[in-house]
Amino acid sequence: MKNVDDVYRLSPMQQGMLFHSLYSPRGGTYVEQVYWLWRGPLDAALLRQSLQRMVERHAVLRTAFFWEGLAEPIQAVRREVKVPWEQQDWQGLTQSEQEAKWNALLNADRQKGFTLTAAPLMRFAVLRLGPELYRCLWSYHHLLLDGWSLPLCLRELAQHYDALAQGREPELETVRPFRDFIAWQSKRDRAESEQYWRQALQGFTAPTPFWVDRGAELPSQADATYAARTLRLPATTMERLAALARQHQLTPGTLVQGAWALLLSRYSGERDVAFGNVTSSRSPSLPGSEMMLGLVINTLVLRTAVPPEARLIPWLKQLQADQVAARRHDQLSLVEVQGLGQVPRGQPLFQSVIAIHSGPMPKLPPFAGGKVTLDGIGYADPRTGHPLTLMADLAETLELQLVHDTGRFDTTTVERMLGHLRVLLEGMVAGPERLLRELPLVTEEERRQLLVEWNDTTRPFPRDACLHEVFEAQVARTPESVAVEAEGARLTYRELDRRANQLAWHLRSLGVGRGAIVGLCLERSPETVVGVLGILKAGGAYLPLDPAYPRERLAFMLDQARVSVLVTQRSLAELLPSGGERRVLMDEDREKLATLREEPPPSVGTGPLDLAYVMYTSGSTGRPKGVCVPHRGVMRMAMDTGYFETGPQETFLLLSPISFDTSAFELFGSLLHGAKLAVCPPHMHSLEELGGVLKRSAVTTLWLTAPLFDQMVAYHPEALDSVRQVLAGGDVIPPGRVRERLSRAGWVINGYGPTESSTFTTCYVMKEPGQVERTVSIGRPIANTQVYLLDGQLQPVPVGVPGELYIGGDGLAVGYLHRPELTAERFLPNPFAREPGERMYRTGDIARYLPDGRIEFLGRADHQVKIRGFRIETGEIESHLLEHPAVKEAVVVAREDAPGDRRLVAYVVPGAGHAPEPEVLRGVLSERLPTHMVPSAVVVLDVLPLSPNGKVDRKALPAPTGARAPEAPPTAPRDAVELRLVELWEELLNVRPVGIDQSFFALGGHSLLAMSLLSQVSKRLGRTLPLSVLFTHPTVERLAELLRQEPSSSTEWTPLVPIQTRGKRRPLFCVHPIGGSALCYVPLSRRLGTEQPLYGLEAPGLDGHREPFTSLEAMAAAYLEVLRKVQPEGPYSLAGWSMGGLVVFEMARELRRQGQSVELVALIDSWVPTLQPGAGPARLDDTTLLPGFAMELGRIAGHELTLSAEELAPLDAEARLALLAERARSVGALPPGVGPEVLRARFGVYRAHARAFQEYVPAKGHPAPLLLIRPEDGALAAASGPMGGWDTVTQQPPQLIQMPGDHYSVMTEPLVAELARALQAALP
Repeated sequence: MKNVDDVYRLSPMQQGMLFHSLYSPRGGTYVEQVYWLWRGPLDAALLRQSLQRMVERHAVLRTAFFWEGLAEPIQAVRREVKVPWEQQDWQGLTQSEQEAKWNALLNADRQKGFTLTAAPLMRFAVLRLGPELYRCLWSYHHLLLDGWSLPLCLRELAQHYDALAQGREPELETVRPFRDFIAWQSKRDRAESEQYWRQALQGFTAPTPFWVDRGAELPSQADATYAARTLRLPATTMERLAALARQHQLTPGTLVQGAWALLLSRYSGERDVAFGNVTSSRSPSLPGSEMMLGLVINTLVLRTAVPPEARLIPWLKQLQADQVAARRHDQLSLVEVQGLGQVPRGQPLFQSVIAIHSGPMPKLPPFAGGKVTLDGIGYADPRTGHPLTLMADLAETLELQLVHDTGRFDTTTVERMLGHLRVLLEGMVAGPERLLRELPLVTEEERRQLLVEWNDTTRPFPRDACLHEVFEAQVARTPESVAVEAEGARLTYRELDRRANQLAWHLRSLGVGRGAIVGLCLERSPETVVGVLGILKAGGAYLPLDPAYPRERLAFMLDQARVSVLVTQRSLAELLPSGGERRVLMDEDREKLATLREEPPPSVGTGPLDLAYVMYTSGSTGRPKGVCVPHRGVMRMAMDTGYFETGPQETFLLLSPISFDTSAFELFGSLLHGAKLAVCPPHMHSLEELGGVLKRSAVTTLWLTAPLFDQMVAYHPEALDSVRQVLAGGDVIPPGRVRERLSRAGWVINGYGPTESSTFTTCYVMKEPGQVERTVSIGRPIANTQVYLLDGQLQPVPVGVPGELYIGGDGLAVGYLHRPELTAERFLPNPFAREPGERMYRTGDIARYLPDGRIEFLGRADHQVKIRGFRIETGEIESHLLEHPAVKEAVVVAREDAPGDRRLVAYVVPGAGHAPEPEVLRGVLSERLPTHMVPSAVVVLDVLPLSPNGKVDRKALPAPTGARAPEAPPTAPRDAVELRLVELWEELLNVRPVGIDQSFFALGGHSLLAMSLLSQVSKRLGRTLPLSVLFTHPTVERLAELLRQEPSSSTEWTPLVPIQTRGKRRPLFCVHPIGGSALCYVPLSRRLGTEQPLYGLEAPGLDGHREPFTSLEAMAAAYLEVLRKVQPEGPYSLAGWSMGGLVVFEMARELRRQGQSVELVALIDSWVPTLQPGAGPARLDDTTLLPGFAMELGRIAGHELTLSAEELAPLDAEARLALLAERARSVGALPPGVGPEVLRARFGVYRAHARAFQEYVPAKGHPAPLLLIRPEDGALAAASGPMGGWDTVTQQPPQLIQMPGDHYSVMTEPLVAELARALQAALP
């Protein structure tokens, strides 16, 4: 190199900074902008000479950095450089004008950045503000200097200035060059340090999360924007902290680090946390390093345990000792340290960094004969490259500054964090003898808001009345109004009351009185309502019994509840175990009951705290537990709550099973208010039937479980249009479905609450689509209910931080029937109660507060799960499995291996000498458990995987349909090309490690990931490849082999996608649906097996380089051309899903015209638009096409993705695609790396195909038979009958095969197995 004085390697910190700088070349990361004021008669020309002399004296200030084509980056010292200098006179500007120009200058200077290969990496600007007032801006790259070096530079700059002014040489001390630091670092023992970091990071596998940030799951942004918020603690607080530190031989910095570790632990819920710690590497072992200019620092990972029971001072001493030990091993770079730990590559070791500056900025003496002084030193807009950096200045006061990525943290959150740091530090000095769990976190204002203001829900309601009493008062008000209506029957309030009274008298005669538990087992009918009210009027509580439950479970419930009287009907009586109880048969005994007295029986003293019902839920010990709910609890749920509207104008639907606690809402939310209760038929199985009931009964208020809500909105949204209030819950509600519903009509109310809190605890009423965010909030506590989100020490967590949800108030159950120990475990004394003796229920659910006080549900704290709205404690299922003699160990988990397909899976380890059959075990469970508690799969393992702490590692349990892991370790990459591809595979598939001989699709790749992969190959390796290459070269090894070759015609695009080429049978050719991709046939090919070759036909244009076809006839002709290259002569087998069915029909016609034989034409949920009733020209502009494209994009990827024409209409084309991309990423339907150009190309294909689809008119009289496969809930359900118009174009009626599923699920697991069986039977 020319003009080079010296060359040497980078320090560890420089290596990390260089990476971040290259990653974010325009982000301004590590561009330091230091400014100050000079007051006095400053000679700018003399100052410029002084700066140049200082640069000439110090090699580090003339350094540039080089990396391209080198095995290791280097820094090179230029012999001569000229410092860029700018000088402006702003004296004529007002103060506001000066500030505006100053901000513009800072921004422009930062945007300019530095070319790291061009020294000097600095600029200097002098701005004259007044006659003797100058503002200076010194910009330099942080690669050159640390903060310690800045005052050394300014002091030397003043010395050069004075010497030049006096015509002499400056008297400067000899300073060690920065290269000495590099040499000293290289001589230190790396092996010892590597061993230290291996041990220090053992068992730490993921960075400590914040939970209060957004987008943490996304990769860091190259051009992130940063901001800073500052909190200054008073001098008295700093004095007390310093005194505490001195007393216990601690540094004040250790106290700040301890507070940060505590904050991270409380925010994350982790007891093992890690953060970055910027430390000085100036060491007594390197004499003179304290005066050295350069980047003599490093960022170390500081990992610490935060045990709640530890005492503060000993814990802080250990933290300080750990930091001292880490500093002895600071010669490794952060990248090297991470390689020694267990956090996967691609994830950071930590998400936050702390930098502590002890003592004030050194005072710089005046120069120029004492006439020029310097003050007001500051840094502009710090950028650190980390999501969050805490900078602590320990001087007379304590200044805490949080520099944050504004894309991850909002200002309110950062200010709240600073407040929590202050509370923790003040808590330390106020009580140094405390345990860590006793240190406060939230401010008093926050505590009041969290515990009091957001729980201010007291409202008047009949808390001292019983349910039947309030019902009787309603009867008196509206005796002739219809109370209950069912198919062919209706009861007025007077009639319902009369019949309930007659049943109550009969129950009294059988011994039912106050507190008696009466079994109730009836099909859903008006008799159910009579039964509930009759039991309550008799003084008893009803125990719902579902006849679908196994007899063993029903027998347990009847026995534990000590039921002596059972209300049922003849058709169910034989299904119930007999325990000697008296039975009332509502059908056979009806005439007898009608002769009894009609007035209410006399009161037996039933009060609001007596039981209204007992409902059994899943129990973690293997036994179901009976939840005892009093009248007051139900009254609080049904009366004057504010979360739903009711009254004589409303019609509710009794849809829930009586054994499901939401039936209490349906019953009493209506009958206590004069509303009509329509009773859904007992054996309704389809969405269409439900829609019919809603219409016939004019239902206005409806409860649906989350899965049923999802299906209704997806497939029969019009059925809900007349329902004003739809309450949904029991599981997470898809946000997209809520938006769809709200965009059509009515309200959606998300109701959350366990049975132990009388059905509902919180509700969120949504009337506009804009109220729906990334997730659907569970809202706020309803009237007379308190909700507390607490940490493990029963202390309130801050806004945004996950905590366990506890419930207080009038809705609480009494406890668990005859289970005092379990009641005491879950129903705790309420430490926040206003009145003594109040309790709170521990739900085991995890949630967090949103900034406005609404609550976001996050999941279960234990292993209790919800499947299709049923709450299940997997311990009960495990207990039954362990009773089987062939099972030694068992664990049950809820899995969602396919999006939206949440199911129970059991894993068992066999006992010695046993080989349990999965289906036998499922059969045993089905005899003892309800259907929803029987796992869909049982997987037999040799051993259960364990985590380092000895617990079952649930995340390591294999998917039930997945293949066993290979015995041999994956083959490692052998060159740079294979390495780059392995990295891409691992990033996209989230599988580590990937072997070069493993298939992309076998590892979980799918169509969008395939496109993302090839997009990344194009960007990173500079090669554009057709999608079909992934099928001919599906492994890293084979794709790398192709990439090493020069581009050739062998990689030209072809519509033929060889999905499966092995096997001796004639191939099956499958044509793409409307979206153009043939990868939807991969699951089908796997199910058809390795003996059945399968080729997909894919549309041109998906890569954006070719024009899509505009007619189905053109598609058919082009596809036949490539098809006949694979199979020149017939007979042929063709299949097409959706629009693909029309294309294969046209291909079959053309093949027959050419004299070829066609054995199979399979149309999978395909129909002919032009043959539908009322078919005519359709409006096919982008606002009508994009919603369909969005749904197609989402459903094929297994996600719900919705757009409406209304929100698209005011946007231009680019904005529409941007909205689609944003929406798709928010629901996970678009993988990283797929940019707008891919969406634009895909939509262009979709648009062209939609128009071709609508315009195609098939020729009639086709002589060959067609196979039409129709899913029960498929697209043909909305078309012209089951044949979709195909029966009008063929000489022979199509063969119709019906199967379960919908238009999309039929092509994916598990239903694609049914499709494969149907095709296998038809294939030759």
